[in-house]
Amino acid sequence: FDICESLSRTGFKKILLLNGHGWNTFLITTVSHMVNEKNDVLCAATSYWDLIDRKVIQEVRESEIPGGMSHACEFETSIQLYLDPAHVDMSRAVRELGFHKTEYTFHDLLERPPVELKTAFSKVTRSGVIGDPTLASREKGEKLIQSAIQRLAEFLHLFKTEIHY
Repeated sequence: FDICESLSRTGFKKILLLNGHGWNTFLITTVSHMVNEKNDVLCAATSYWDLIDRKVIQEVRESEIPGGMSHACEFETSIQLYLDPAHVDMSRAVRELGFHKTEYTFHDLLERPPVELKTAFSKVTRSGVIGDPTLASREKGEKLIQSAIQRLAEFLHLFKTEIHY
């Protein structure tokens, strides 16, 4: 919020908060709303995974729905295999769907649960994984990232030229 206020005071009129961490989703939307209420700017908020074309997700996703794509999962591991494969040890990949999985509460970046249940991470997973990284591949990661980049660029163009306050 303070950074957005500072940007507003220095003349920025449009700000996009781009989230990269699932536990922060509600925070960036709240901050965006607060910035818009208090300042003469237009502040938007999204998470990079929300920008990915649903057709691309359907094409690459093999993990169970819901629960297969949340943390160190098929999704995130595929992205790491594309962006930084030297730091991925697939021999350590384990499938763990996390705790609190019901039809109302579950963790999945690409399928939202009807009820959010955010708690200490250690109460959600033993291994640090929520999902199934064993299904990850570099090719999936490339398709996911390229879709996110393309749609981010498209949104930024629209935000600059067609979305006004």
